[in-house]
Parts: sequence; C-alpha cells; structure tokens
Amino acid sequence: MVNACNHFSDAVPSRVSAIGYRHPVFDTIHRLYGTIEYPNGVVGIAETSQQASFVHETNAAGHLGRLRLPVPLSAEHDAGITHDAVPPPAIVAERTVHHVP
Repeated sequence: MVNACNHFSDAVPSRVSAIGYRHPVFDTIHRLYGTIEYPNGVVGIAETSQQASFVHETNAAGHLGRLRLPVPLSAEHDAGITHDAVPPPAIVAERTVHHVP
C-alpha cells in the first residue's frame, strides 16, 4: 500500500501516522489504520484487518476524478482500472473501465 501511495504521489512521505492494535494471543497486527502525508499535498490512507473482510483496492483521487484499481498487489486474472470523472456542476459523472491484462 505504501509503495502504491509513493507511486501515485511521485514523492517520498514527509509524515506518517497510524493507530492499531495487536492480537492478544498471536501477537500479530490485528487492525491498523494510517495516513501517509507527502510534501506536495497528497495524502495516502491505509487500512488493514485480520478480523474482518477488507478490499485490496487502491484509489487515487484528484481534481479530475478518481482512479480505482481493485487488486494492485497480485492480480491472478485480468483487472480493470475504473475512472470516475469529476463533472462540471450541471453534468452527470462519467465512468470508464480500462481492462488491464
């Protein structure tokens, strides 16, 4: 997740903060939520959990819209990148799916 944030921000983190806790029996990270801040104003958000189902999704949002990559770490099949365009005030949003082999 951190590598994806570094890639999308094209920078090295300037500040990182996280909160979480360890499993009382297995001493593994049970839940973790964090933010990664970059000097260019980009902020990355990371979350993980061993207790509940979560997605392996990466989102990049900006003034032109949002890119969503459902499986950035290990795609075992074709994956699609979804682009949700930010519309001008009176226009409906457009969505385009780009398939990645």
